[in-house]
Amino acid sequence: MITITLPDGSIRQFDAPPTGAEVALSISEGLARNTVAMDINGQSVDLNHPISTDSEIRLITTHDPEALTIMRHSAAHVMAQAILKLYPEAKLTIGPVVEDGFYYDIDMAPVSEDDFPKIEAEMQKIIPNPRHWIFFAKSPTRSSSYPIFRMASSHCTNRAILRTCVADPMCRIRVLSKPSS
Repeated sequence: MITITLPDGSIRQFDAPPTGAEVALSISEGLARNTVAMDINGQSVDLNHPISTDSEIRLITTHDPEALTIMRHSAAHVMAQAILKLYPEAKLTIGPVVEDGFYYDIDMAPVSEDDFPKIEAEMQKIIPNPRHWIFFAKSPTRSSSYPIFRMASSHCTNRAILRTCVADPMCRIRVLSKPSS
């Protein structure tokens, strides 16, 4: 039995390890639709992360201040995935969230506004619903981070950034992965 304690002190129990999405849905469908991530014992994770031990969780909804940053960061990853599908020669660098949205530095042939509908259409294919792809942040270590960037080595030009990040304990990286079925 997994015991989940919510911020208001209420407790939910599950026979099997639930995900954040399942916890939100157990409360209400509306909450599940509006939840974008969760904190487990103070650590932010995506909604598909299994909760395998008794934990205190906070569901991060679209009403929380950090939700917009999470959604923008995820959108940057979706856009990068779409661009890599449409332009396989593209090399990704950084794609940070900024005050008014996000951007991605990409080493590739120029695109024009005429290309935007094609990129947006590809983004729509990648995300048929908000939980089709998982985006999560983790503090990288030398052993955990290199496989991530090796996996994307043909598209990633930011190994120096990664080396700097590995040396900084406060640095967090976002990883894009397809959920297991």
